[in-house]
Amino acid sequence: MKNSVKDIKNYDIKTIYFNCFDTWLEIGDKTKSAWGLELFTALNLSAKTTRNMLLTQNKELREVLEEVAPYVFANPDKAAAIASAEAMIQEEIASIQLKP
Repeated sequence: MKNSVKDIKNYDIKTIYFNCFDTWLEIGDKTKSAWGLELFTALNLSAKTTRNMLLTQNKELREVLEEVAPYVFANPDKAAAIASAEAMIQEEIASIQLKP
C-alpha cells in the first residue's frame, strides 16, 4: 500500500481525515504490528531508521530493506523473517474494517 504525501499531491484533494484512536476504522488483527519488533530483532536493524524510511518514502518494506540492509537477502533465515513480516503486514491490512 503506497499512500505518501507525494501520492496525495498528484490528486486534487481538499480534505484528509485521520483515524484517531479507532474512530473511523478498526484493525481487527490484534497483534498490532508485532511484525516490526520480530523483524528488526531478526535483522538487527534500527527500528527507528527503518520506520522513518517507511513513513517518509513512497516505498514498500522490501524496497526499504534493500536500501538499508541489502545484505539481509543473502541469508535464508533473514529472508524468511522478511517474508514473514510481509505476510503479517498483509494480514493486518486485510483485517481493517471501516466503522459505520
